[in-house]
Amino acid sequence: GGLHQLGTRDIKIAGANLVGRFNARLDGGANASLQAYWDYTERDQPGAFVQRLHTFDLQFQHAAKLASSHNVVWGAGYRIALDQVRNDRAFAFLPGQRTLTWADIFAQDEMALGDKLRLTTGLKLEHNNYTGLEWLPTLRLAWQPAKDSLLWSALSRSVRTPSRIDRDFYSPVNPAVVDGVARYAIGGGPAFESEVAKVLELGYRMQIGTAASMSATTFYSRYDKLRTLEPNPLGFGSVFDNGAEGTTRGIEMRANWQPMPTWRLLAGLVAQRISTIPKEGSKDTSAATGLATSDPSNFWMLRSSHDIGPRQELDFTLRHSGKLARPAVPSYTALDVRYGWKIRRDLELSVVGQNLLDGAHPEYGAAPGRSEYERAVFVKLVWKQ
Repeated sequence: GGLHQLGTRDIKIAGANLVGRFNARLDGGANASLQAYWDYTERDQPGAFVQRLHTFDLQFQHAAKLASSHNVVWGAGYRIALDQVRNDRAFAFLPGQRTLTWADIFAQDEMALGDKLRLTTGLKLEHNNYTGLEWLPTLRLAWQPAKDSLLWSALSRSVRTPSRIDRDFYSPVNPAVVDGVARYAIGGGPAFESEVAKVLELGYRMQIGTAASMSATTFYSRYDKLRTLEPNPLGFGSVFDNGAEGTTRGIEMRANWQPMPTWRLLAGLVAQRISTIPKEGSKDTSAATGLATSDPSNFWMLRSSHDIGPRQELDFTLRHSGKLARPAVPSYTALDVRYGWKIRRDLELSVVGQNLLDGAHPEYGAAPGRSEYERAVFVKLVWKQ
């Protein structure tokens, strides 16, 4: 840690991942894809815990056109995470080893209602270790009044299922056990449920000639069962519970412009207002209820992508995030630069510089123990077979 993080030590993070994907075109114009993914992450946080996490993921998808007016997509997936934590004095995940699984199946039908109107209905069913079966429906309506414009709306339900922090995390106190009863400052909620979001969106997209396009989306979300920190009903410390609700409303805008065949510009903006309140009966002690802990009120991004030569690219990305209120995190502006070289059709080399405007800055979490994102340069090699 730096001088602004007195008493802290650097967190060591290492990892690797591997992705394989197979695509096939079937009879009748149908398409099928199968993707396999493996990820390994190792995190060593001195004085807290050491984590080794293996994640395996398999996803299948099939798309076909039925009759003349239905485009149907369906699929299924399975993910397994092997999580091993060596606990220390400050924090603990109990049990230290846990295997988590997620299984899902989904289907979506896009139906033409005439030449200019399309209706899309979809449903995803997902099963997890903590809360069992979750249902995620969606309904979308799109109208194309002219060749270069599209007006659309959507209703959807999404969830954030419990993580190990919500259920298995403990921060013990000294002494950790009194009369055979565990004591802790903060503990996972054994009955913590999924956070739920119901989202309404209204958007417009427009193509401006052949070189530019823009889109704007307004959104309104209602949240229920947001995470709070409630007094432990067993008498000591606090536990995570679903004691808050809230709303988010805002707008998202994007614009693309290609002034030259080899030069592309992109701009994006998100502005939103977040409101969360404790539900009746909640005694939240965290002072960080709900969404305000992780989502800024504004975010913008500018990107330039330039083909500087045969099979060579140079990208600049300037991004800004507004401040967070609870816990207080200042706003920041960051610059990323990428040079890419397509050595062969199946081999690409990239050199990337991140956070080049300052030595380090925080993006979330409370001082003084929060992590900071430092200036970094790395090399990436991608082989596509």
